Amino acid sequence: NHAHVIGTSDPHILADRKTGKYYMTSSGFTIIGKTSRANRVPGTISCLVSEDLIHWSDPITIFDCRGTDFWGQMGYPATEMHLIGGKYYLSGTAGTPGYTRKSMILVADNPLGPFRWLSNEPYSPPGWQTSDTTLDVDQQNHPWIVYSHEWYQVSDGQMVAQPLSDDFTHTI
Repeated sequence: NHAHVIGTSDPHILADRKTGKYYMTSSGFTIIGKTSRANRVPGTISCLVSEDLIHWSDPITIFDCRGTDFWGQMGYPATEMHLIGGKYYLSGTAGTPGYTRKSMILVADNPLGPFRWLSNEPYSPPGWQTSDTTLDVDQQNHPWIVYSHEWYQVSDGQMVAQPLSDDFTHTI
C-alpha cells in the first residue's frame, strides 16, 4: 500500500532500530480501494509495517480485547508504540461513548505482539476523561506517562505528567 492511499487519524510511527522497520499505529486505518479486516474494528489495535515509509503492509491486528469487557469497552484507541529497555509498549486511551476514557499501557516482546495489559487499573485518576497518552523516559532513566485531562472536564485542558514505577505497572 503506497502512503498516498492510507487514511488515518492520530498516527504515530516507531522507527525501530531493532528490526530495521517502521511501525505505524493510530486510531484506525482506511486503505483507499481496499477492505481490511483490521480496519477500525472496535476493541482492537492494529499497525502498518514499512521498510521505507512509502510502502506499507495491510493493517495487522496486534491487540484484541473484544469480549473481555475490560474497563467497560475499548473503542478506537489512538495509540503510540515505543521501544524502551528492549520491550515494546503501546500507550493510549481506551473507552467508548458512555464510558470514561482512561490512560493505558500495554507491553510485548515483539512489535507485532502479542501485547498484554500491564495493569488491571487505568493510569489516570478515577472519573477523569483523558486523551493523547504517551510515554517518556527522563535523563535519569525514569519512566513517565503523559496525557491530556480533557478540556470539557476542566475548561482549558491540562497536560499531566506522572512518574511511573520502573516496571511501568503503576503511577507514583
